[in-house]
Amino acid sequence: MELKDIFEVGKQYTTYSIGECMAWTTVSRFKVNQVDEDKIIFTPKGKRTRYILKFARRDYASAPLKPYGDAIFAGWEQPYRADTEGGRIMNGNACINIMGDAAGVRDWFEVMQLNPNFDRTKVVAREPDQEFSEGKETAVFADEYKGGHAVIDRIISAA
Repeated sequence: MELKDIFEVGKQYTTYSIGECMAWTTVSRFKVNQVDEDKIIFTPKGKRTRYILKFARRDYASAPLKPYGDAIFAGWEQPYRADTEGGRIMNGNACINIMGDAAGVRDWFEVMQLNPNFDRTKVVAREPDQEFSEGKETAVFADEYKGGHAVIDRIISAA
């Protein structure tokens, strides 16, 4: 399945990504207005302006084209929330940080996440009762992880 096949005009979606500046979890909610071969045109939740989301991008001018890598879920209401959605602890750790038990977060990503290009080894769960502390973090897909990410390495070695 390709990204253009995931999006439907008139439907709502939520994306989870790693922010470019602070490397923390960024959440976006939008409604799709138009789907083309290489992009969608969408309106963010609560806004009237339309934006373009390209299915592939270059990090710099001579870089090869990379597929869009965010986690994509249908709908605006999701069973779990990112640490940046109202929590007091926000981790700038270059991971997708989700508040919830690791087994539930894993099931949610395995069943509901739509993007075939998403690297789910960067998903980290934090128990909901540890929202206001530096509590336990769990690498949700540790069994698929092959190394190369300092934070995931630290989380797995501490487990």
